[in-house]
Amino acid sequence: MRILSLAFIVAIVALSVTTYSDRLAFVEANGRIIEYQSQLIGHYEVLLGTVPDSPLVGVTHLTIRIKDVRTGLFSTAAVVSVTGTGPNTDANGLEPVSAKRDPIDRSYHDLSLVFDHPGLWTITVLFEDYEGAHSANFLINVRKSNPVSGIFTLIGLMAFLGVLGLSARVYLKERKRGKNKKPSR
Repeated sequence: MRILSLAFIVAIVALSVTTYSDRLAFVEANGRIIEYQSQLIGHYEVLLGTVPDSPLVGVTHLTIRIKDVRTGLFSTAAVVSVTGTGPNTDANGLEPVSAKRDPIDRSYHDLSLVFDHPGLWTITVLFEDYEGAHSANFLINVRKSNPVSGIFTLIGLMAFLGVLGLSARVYLKERKRGKNKKPSR
């Protein structure tokens, strides 16, 4: 029993170390965003959020919300698409991508973009409603991923699996020893 509790403590410590980050991370279901960038375009406030919070080279999830500041309500009728240009203006930017509405809350427009290199990207949100077409520009700093966190995660996972395997071995050995003992009468 003592070995199992020790294994549990080691597993908790290993998982805690592997999830350490330079800033506190919150995870919410369905790509919900903690912090939005905001841009006021006419009587609309365009909100853009990313997952991860600090985008890395590779796939980044974007969520867009459009709020009518006159009524305070989020628009569900807008058609939203996104395009972008990277830090190197000589290279082609991102092709326009249509955002899909969230089936649960129709005021959320979700999409994923692939950033191919780090730097400051200009993301343009284009949206149409009954009044016409509008656009808002946002700056997103895309960073290179750091392989050290992945290495620590792998080491932590291997340590956890090793402790789990040793614990299972000791448990099975004790169980086998208990079966071999003949009950005394």
